[in-house]
Amino acid sequence: MSRFFRRIVPHFNIARSASTKIDLNNLVASMNSFKSKKGAAPKKKYASSNLSLQVLGSGAHGSPASLYVVSDQTRYLFNCGEGTQRLAHEHKMKLSKLEHIFITGSSWKNFGGLPGLCMTVRDAGVTDLTLHGPAKVDEIFHASKRFVTLGDLNVKLAAVTKPFEDLVMKVNYVLIDSEISSDTDELADENPGDDENPIKEKRICLRSADSNKSLCFICTLHPRKGTLLLDQCEKFKVPLGPLLGKLKAGEDIILQDGTVVRSQDVTSPDDPGSVFIVVECPDKSYLTSLLDHPELMKYRVSDSSSESVLVKFVVHFTPPEVMCLPKYQKWMKLFSPSTTHVALNSDNYCQGTTAVHRLQHKLHLLHQDIFPLMKERPQIASAVSNAVQGNTLVKCNVQPKPGIDLSSRLLIDPQLYVQECLVEAGFEEELKSLSRKLQIADVKGAVYPRVTFLGTGSCIPNKTRNTSGILVETSKDSCFLMDCGEATAGQLIRLFGLQGANDILRKLKGVFVSHLHADHHIGLVGVILARKKAFELRDVVPSKLVLLLPYHVVSFVSVSSLLINQLDTRLDTFY
Repeated sequence: MSRFFRRIVPHFNIARSASTKIDLNNLVASMNSFKSKKGAAPKKKYASSNLSLQVLGSGAHGSPASLYVVSDQTRYLFNCGEGTQRLAHEHKMKLSKLEHIFITGSSWKNFGGLPGLCMTVRDAGVTDLTLHGPAKVDEIFHASKRFVTLGDLNVKLAAVTKPFEDLVMKVNYVLIDSEISSDTDELADENPGDDENPIKEKRICLRSADSNKSLCFICTLHPRKGTLLLDQCEKFKVPLGPLLGKLKAGEDIILQDGTVVRSQDVTSPDDPGSVFIVVECPDKSYLTSLLDHPELMKYRVSDSSSESVLVKFVVHFTPPEVMCLPKYQKWMKLFSPSTTHVALNSDNYCQGTTAVHRLQHKLHLLHQDIFPLMKERPQIASAVSNAVQGNTLVKCNVQPKPGIDLSSRLLIDPQLYVQECLVEAGFEEELKSLSRKLQIADVKGAVYPRVTFLGTGSCIPNKTRNTSGILVETSKDSCFLMDCGEATAGQLIRLFGLQGANDILRKLKGVFVSHLHADHHIGLVGVILARKKAFELRDVVPSKLVLLLPYHVVSFVSVSSLLINQLDTRLDTFY
């Protein structure tokens, strides 16, 4: 049976292909990028000709909301929730070129995947990584030093008091405030000065932090000269060589036959610099600050002739209940009608993976109870009519030609996955034989305890494996977790659906973390937050949650609570 079992687990070989076609555009581009190799001077980067926004995580329940920005020579990531690195692995996003991560706010959903992602990019050879976000975000790295080894990776926090600029674009930071003031409560410890006792019970009360601010980003690409129009060059019989470089540089030329060729006749118009904006308005208390911010007012369209300042895309990390508000809708309409709005929030249905569904449908053939199918949310229309649902792999081309590309969007095809098994010679006969054996061995007994493996214990999550997480249901009203790796809360939603996951979380009594390695506990904060929200849906105060943790994990949870404003549940912590 093992021979057939191995066959239904997919193995993918990545074939690399190289194009040998060299066209006139490449020749001209090489003129600009050519540099003498004499000496040991480093390779100089050049302004980007192509830039696209690729949705990595849609923000659907169980999935992070994250945007990957791809240029010719570098990559940028906007927000990094739990599970981001797993999606990047499945969809072959080149993290080795990642240089900057932009965080819109001090919320765990925005940066919960940072520790895991940093370890991944470290292994990919990245040496420098810059975070652009609230001042306290970098503190998560200080808290995680005990279990996250960054090696040669240098992580620094950019100053958001002045614009950021590189060879691709300029980014202006827009800070918006909540109308509701919040006091920063420090960690309340009922047993101060007792840190030396590793077995004494401590009760900690995690309160909201100074996190009532949100960052928006105005990204302006650098102006570009128009490109050579090949058909026009051929029409004027311009020969290959330095004359093409002069035309591209804006100079008029004279051919050998005396013909004058003007640069403007053989080049496209100059690009003044496309603009895209990334926005998060966490709740309605931020609306006034968002609507009245002078930096954002510059992009309101009052004169249809002001094409140079038109925004190509606005990407909204704003939750759907805020996007639907009349004030927010009115603000969206202040942009040009040609501006495309893309929503990355829980209104989306795509959880970002096909590999998990493919594998689970194949394993489901072996045993329907041991390997239940995933709970995929059905596709429904967004409540926000004037925004594109930002499901995974939706691509927004910013330059050279703006537009939405839906050709790579994910589709779940159960029939295809099953057929991939059935075409194997002898598979159906072996499957029937296995089914008979399982029926004979099936012993009807008590329902509880019931053990569910939410992860395979993989130290680095990939498209078919997740980190450690074991759910033990002891009765219909009680359960606990053994280990809680990154995106454990998301695994619960994928397996049980949103309502089922909330039921599990409400009866969760405790979490045991076996040891200090990050892949065993990075998902703990996410589970605590999801559990709190599950109780709020019932308008019930969360019951006590017992945590059995290594000492330094307690410190990590405590510091994380200071970076976010939701983690205010009471916890009984043992270490």
